[in-house]
Amino acid sequence: GERLYREMLWASQFCLVANGTANVNTARLTEAIMHGCIPVVVADDFQAPFHRNLNWSDFAVFARTSEIDTLQDKLSGISHAAADAKRVALQDVAPYMDMKDGSFWFLFIDSMIEGMRISFDSNSEGGHCRSRPTS
Repeated sequence: GERLYREMLWASQFCLVANGTANVNTARLTEAIMHGCIPVVVADDFQAPFHRNLNWSDFAVFARTSEIDTLQDKLSGISHAAADAKRVALQDVAPYMDMKDGSFWFLFIDSMIEGMRISFDSNSEGGHCRSRPTS
């Protein structure tokens, strides 16, 4: 069962990560990264976790759902050197996807702070938050 699944992930160069009953940001995405398998994200609305901190194009491949019929050609067109570079980048990124690693929590908190800053900046006018009632 699970052992075979993990062995398949370790042995695979590409792992398909597609929308299912949930969005693409699922355990499948994290599992692919943690096992050194280049995630092939098939989605039209993918919002990468920690996108401000991680350059996802360095270690993942992206396709829209309308490109599924050409996905095999797209993956075949990735050179061995480019795939190797993505797998090396996965080694650097994996700790940031592991909730047991401090790197994950660093990025998580940084993302939360950045999200609050953006929210405040977009809602502020003259140093006051618009959502706060004015007297």
